[in-house]
Amino acid sequence: MPRAVPVSGASFAPKTGRRKSRRRCASGAMLCASGSASVPSSALAVIFDGSSSAQRYGYSHVSASESAAPSPGSAGSISGGAVSDALSPEAYGNLADCEYLISRLDIDPDIINHTPNVKFWQRWGAGFDHVDLKAWGERGIPIATCPGVNSGIVAELAIMLMLAGYRNLLQINRQLRAGHWPRTEYFGRSFMIKGKTVGVLGLGHIGKKVAALATAFGANVIYYDIVRQTEQEEKFGYRFVDFDTLLRESDIYTIHCPLNEETRGMIGAEQFAQMKPTAMLINTARGPIVDEAALIDALTTSRIATAGLDTYEREPLPKDHPLLTLDNVVASAHAGGNTKDNDINMVNYVYHNIVAFDRGEPLNTPGDIVNGEYLKK
Repeated sequence: MPRAVPVSGASFAPKTGRRKSRRRCASGAMLCASGSASVPSSALAVIFDGSSSAQRYGYSHVSASESAAPSPGSAGSISGGAVSDALSPEAYGNLADCEYLISRLDIDPDIINHTPNVKFWQRWGAGFDHVDLKAWGERGIPIATCPGVNSGIVAELAIMLMLAGYRNLLQINRQLRAGHWPRTEYFGRSFMIKGKTVGVLGLGHIGKKVAALATAFGANVIYYDIVRQTEQEEKFGYRFVDFDTLLRESDIYTIHCPLNEETRGMIGAEQFAQMKPTAMLINTARGPIVDEAALIDALTTSRIATAGLDTYEREPLPKDHPLLTLDNVVASAHAGGNTKDNDINMVNYVYHNIVAFDRGEPLNTPGDIVNGEYLKK
């Protein structure tokens, strides 16, 4: 059975005096959690065979009360102190014994040269645009993701951005804090979602949930996807349109497609020119799908009205970034997939995949492996 050891300060268990509760996965493995597991604060955790504790790897920040080394032959807990937000190159040597790799944040591509024993890489989340699928596949290492596990909370954030933008929530909040009472000041530029056309770019796990929530608000949903989904159309009344029609007809244009060579920069000046001047752009997918310079120009010249953003071309977003100076932008910090209560679902999904792979059993879904075309036969 694989064993869990924090390599860069992954913290599923909070650093408090409260008793740690345990939740049993479908596999029977035990994961250390606190009611519902807290978000890991680092880029990597490593699951490997052996009896060494986290202290062997030099993480003196992790005290005995914060992280107990799992007993030999058992599935251990993934816990530890918040040592860093990324694994530094100086610590790469600690990965030499690693057989199972879990990563939540983007990691250095050079990691591949320091993990000679890795046999399975599990991504925490659904994204893999930063990963060299071919290089890892040619080494015979499957890379798995967690499709759909955080789709509900990302969809909720997308709706929140729509509401905050339409109802000028941030502007009203700032005025309240400054001692004003803007009860009617934004009357002429506030709107409701009901009756609007919500255009969904990408009707995947997240896109479907956004479409359902928008429908519940009374919106009309149109969508574009490379795969037409007639079942969704028949069941929920969504209308499939081509890409240009989606741009022209949408009151709210919400992006839910992956980042790849086909989608990088697909929303630029030409596309903004086709949108309604009252349109709102929502991006909870990946920043580089949108040409940021073109977006700033569209917002400052009233080519479009509003943007609600959770992702950006460069992250973290610099504090002096032009988007943060615009009153018609609602900005979040790539936090769409982060909630405490959903983390236990992610923990179980991740660990089930690792245990299943270790036992030679099927993963949660066949679509979890994202580099299958490059794996050695």
